[in-house]
Amino acid sequence: MSIVLPKQGDVLDGKYRIDRTLGEGGMGVVYEAFHLRLRQRVAIKVLRPAIVAQPEFVVRFEREARAAATLESANVAKVLDVDTTDDGLAYMVIEYLEGNDLGDEITRRGRLPIQEAVAWVMEACSPIAEAHGQGIIHRDLKPSNLFLAKKGKERVLKLLDFGISKVLTETDGKATGSFGTLGTPHYMSPEHVRSASDVDRRSDIWSLGVILYELLTGTEPFPGDPARVIAAIVTDPVPRPRTKRDDIPQELEDVIMRALAKDPRDRFPDVRALSMALAPFAPETELVPLTPSARVRLAHSVPPKSDAPVAASPRDAPTMVAPKPRSARWVISAAAVFVFVAGIISWWGLRASASELPTVTPPVRATLAQPLPATSVVGEAKPIVAEPVATTTATAAVSASAKQTIVTKPAASAAMPTSSAKRSGNPLTL
Repeated sequence: MSIVLPKQGDVLDGKYRIDRTLGEGGMGVVYEAFHLRLRQRVAIKVLRPAIVAQPEFVVRFEREARAAATLESANVAKVLDVDTTDDGLAYMVIEYLEGNDLGDEITRRGRLPIQEAVAWVMEACSPIAEAHGQGIIHRDLKPSNLFLAKKGKERVLKLLDFGISKVLTETDGKATGSFGTLGTPHYMSPEHVRSASDVDRRSDIWSLGVILYELLTGTEPFPGDPARVIAAIVTDPVPRPRTKRDDIPQELEDVIMRALAKDPRDRFPDVRALSMALAPFAPETELVPLTPSARVRLAHSVPPKSDAPVAASPRDAPTMVAPKPRSARWVISAAAVFVFVAGIISWWGLRASASELPTVTPPVRATLAQPLPATSVVGEAKPIVAEPVATTTATAAVSASAKQTIVTKPAASAAMPTSSAKRSGNPLTL
């Protein structure tokens, strides 16, 4: 029985109605489909019949599904199903995403604002750190595999395509498999170019460095045709990004250059260390992933068309919520305590003053009923009337203090820009 690709209107495996084609590649096709039982849109990735005839690629296809399914991060495109039809067509069902990838973002906008570029890479660090924690190396990190999915008014980065991912052995930490140098040359590390089986987690760190370099400068460190790029990656020094964009901070350039060290031993030891080094240059709402399963939470709004940096607001500490300004109720509570204490002090002062008055004897009280002469003894001892001077003064002071209190409103958080491009679908790597 020959394998035939589905077309619009066909029902795949009795439950997925094919609605339209989202993208095509040399290895497969991605469709938008509708799950007839669950009543929801999904994306379906199928292998071309010629590829299905090669068992190693079917194994690779199933590995991709398993790798993505084991990750819990919200920044990974969820795999909902993987199966083979009766006639041998291998397919994978993925959550349907609307938006565009970072490759489209660079094509449309050119180089990105510094804070935004750093934020996207830090958000990518979250699922990669989790994958590394489970011994999975992606090996094909690139802007087109980092999808900016629309979630209401926000965008969430989704990591795609674990098709050539590798699982590390427990003994030596090296990747297993024999798929040669599969990958995208512009983002491959020097050790990946030499031998795909010799890569470890630091190869993904190189790829992240290339992605950040491109987001900031609009071009890869080594542009050109694949053969030339591969040779340059192995032999040529990495051009410093500040030679292509002079507003990149020197400290940020140092981070990028360390990620792009030719010797893996000179790079960051893990994604956590890279994320921590990038933290000072990220938007103030960014949370740094400190554990493999940590998730970077970042809200993004529509991006401006200008290249102006994103405004900053008080920074979050790693794995902690950013300190907030004191609430107005603290000020009100302090004022109330002050009024209470001032009242007690005033009352005590009046009581002490009253205790010092001279004792008035009965005969004197009798004479008080008569008009008093100017030289009267009682006239000399001037009657003391308890005037609430202290109380009034204290109350006025508290009132003035309360009026002068400035309630600091929380600073507006820097909202990350999002794309105004209305592209829908899942341009998954095929």
